[in-house]
Amino acid sequence: TALAMLECGSCAGVWLRHPTFDALQERARREVVPESLAVAGRPESPRPRPPEKVAYRPCPVCRKLMVRRAFAGSSGVVLDVCGTHGLWFDAEELDGVLAWIRGGGLSRAEQRHAEERKEAARREAAAKQEIREVVAEKPADAQWLDLLGSLVDLVLDAVGRRR
Repeated sequence: TALAMLECGSCAGVWLRHPTFDALQERARREVVPESLAVAGRPESPRPRPPEKVAYRPCPVCRKLMVRRAFAGSSGVVLDVCGTHGLWFDAEELDGVLAWIRGGGLSRAEQRHAEERKEAARREAAAKQEIREVVAEKPADAQWLDLLGSLVDLVLDAVGRRR
């Protein structure tokens, strides 16, 4: 399968359409290496750059401003995304994302997200059960009203018997 991409000659950024990036992700998933090898083969982390002013890029296709998203939530790479057309990778970000995927980062992130969804569903079910139990219980006010009603019946019975 041929993969199409556009590279900016001045900033070395790369534009990929969604299907092209999906194909690259799938290829990187098949190339996953054991964690020990991934760590050993990783280049030393570059020195942190000072924070740059955030700039929203227009999509090269539709010219609408793209949304900035952290790729997979934990990759450490923030991409510019046009939901309709594709993704913009600043210089070296595509290589970084693909290396992160090959190192098992995407699989770990997906597993973590699945566990978070399970935990959220478990908490939601527990909260619904607690609500059902609270609704099934008579509130203290209702118990007092029942007791008061019984007392009134008792008094009326007693008064009615004396007549």
